Amino acid sequence: METASEWDGVGRAPGMDLMFRLTEALCGLCCLEDQAGRSYFAGMLSAELDRHIDLRGTKLREDVVALLRAAFSVREGERVLIDVVRVFEGAPAAAAFENCWAPAGHPPTRCPARSITTTWTPPARFCAPYRAFSPPARCATCSPATSTSTCRPASHRSSSSRTPRS
Repeated sequence: METASEWDGVGRAPGMDLMFRLTEALCGLCCLEDQAGRSYFAGMLSAELDRHIDLRGTKLREDVVALLRAAFSVREGERVLIDVVRVFEGAPAAAAFENCWAPAGHPPTRCPARSITTTWTPPARFCAPYRAFSPPARCATCSPATSTSTCRPASHRSSSSRTPRS
């Protein structure tokens, strides 16, 4: 088995080096920043792969590794993963992600950490739909059931000026 040391690496297998580069690239995607975005991405990927993907949802890198392992476990899963990246982030980001794949028998092209977002930064409007899946912020002053969108800050000032009843 060839090792990465033949490519001036540190002796890791080419598969592990590829996994590292792809993990770094996927961790830079805007759509995978939060747990809700990762779940949505995993849902589309699992539908395309026809395979269930179980994400813990607590750590970005763990979830990205689970997504990559699911894609690697299916024939042509790499192509499906690139297509899902294209849907979520657009063609420039998918092309940057695709450049991280090394052709068989050739030294891998360098895909530095977070290269996708450094070469192409999506406008904020592309990230906004994924943040919409986050639970609404709650107002600590009103009640735990009141979201900040329905909270009226003026009511806080009027209630704080009153003396509490005993």
